[in-house]
Amino acid sequence: AAGKDRIYVVVFVPRKSEQCMERLGRSNVRANVKIAECAIHFFPFDKDILSMESPNLFRDFHVLGDPAGAFFAAQGLMSLQSKFGTIPSVHAIGGAGKAVVEVLQRMRKESGSGSAAEEPKASRDAQLSQPGVPPVAPLPKGAGAMRRKEEAAT
Repeated sequence: AAGKDRIYVVVFVPRKSEQCMERLGRSNVRANVKIAECAIHFFPFDKDILSMESPNLFRDFHVLGDPAGAFFAAQGLMSLQSKFGTIPSVHAIGGAGKAVVEVLQRMRKESGSGSAAEEPKASRDAQLSQPGVPPVAPLPKGAGAMRRKEEAAT
């Protein structure tokens, strides 16, 4: 009887899913559960590499036709832009990349920050990409360990 007065908190990282919400509803625990989201878009992979850690993104987008990954990638880029200023040029490679750019453009229009003349808001230097290196790129497994070995050898 004492357990009925408790309120439990479920935190979804980086986002809640409809399957989890349905499962909570079917389990009849929604009255005792508070739902929260912790929108962590990027994880530091190395000192100068950020990763979205979405291992099923390719399969979900291309095989299942689920555009949610493109939406969350665009949300992550919008989050970076809110902290460091507008990224002046975003290059897309492939169908998923083009979908990310389309969603990003739509989000810019909706937020009213679509002007190209907008100055970055960063108070310190922020280099988002280097010439010839894509700002967002998949890395093979073990790339961080290989890179650290190379840095140790030099």
